[in-house]
Amino acid sequence: MENQKRILIVEDSPTVVEHIKIMLKNSNVKVFNAGSEFGMMQSIESYGKLVDLILMDLTLKTENGMDLIRNLRANDKYKKLPVIIITEHVSKDLILEARNLEVRGYLKKAHRKRHIS
Repeated sequence: MENQKRILIVEDSPTVVEHIKIMLKNSNVKVFNAGSEFGMMQSIESYGKLVDLILMDLTLKTENGMDLIRNLRANDKYKKLPVIIITEHVSKDLILEARNLEVRGYLKKAHRKRHIS
């Protein structure tokens, strides 16, 4: 669809990506996934068009999500690209830093403790 919104999920956990895709299943969105900065930069302009929103994990295996957001904000082309943080850990400092980087909001990951019997 021409008017379909495009969301890029920058998340290295396939399980989290699948949960987000399930939540968005009935929405009019096309979902892309990247697990690193390299993948993010490749996907951000897939098919020659900017994505409409980035959902950014803060604790990637090899990179810090806040650093990736800073890199986006430093580039005039991506400066205003909407970003929502995905994280398990929310603190006042994180919220203030995100606000300074003009992050639109955050989604708290569900943390499940596994019971071993």
